[in-house]
Amino acid sequence: MNMILDHVFILVEPGAKVADRLLESGFQEGPSNTHPGQGTANRRFYFSDIMLEFIWVHDADEAENGPGQKLYFAKRAEDRAASPFGAIFVPGKDDTSSDMPFPGWHYQPAIFTPP
Repeated sequence: MNMILDHVFILVEPGAKVADRLLESGFQEGPSNTHPGQGTANRRFYFSDIMLEFIWVHDADEAENGPGQKLYFAKRAEDRAASPFGAIFVPGKDDTSSDMPFPGWHYQPAIFTPP
């Protein structure tokens, strides 16, 4: 499978005040949103070919029990030893293979139209 890096996220404190440092440095912020089923919200910064997303848990119950529970956002937000980083990949432009190069599980956020 040919994969392309779509965006990187950093799990941060609610409201992502740390993202204000990018604003102070002259970066422009994109629109924020929430992620139904994950219990998370975000602030986003777009670059020419990637997005940097600051994400936080805004509904712990949804994060622990919703369709995105295997992302472990609620647990990771509470555990200072857990990695706050994540990388999201999408299939390459001409990729027709569905074989993943590593073990995983299928997760389709409700906000995205299948597949």
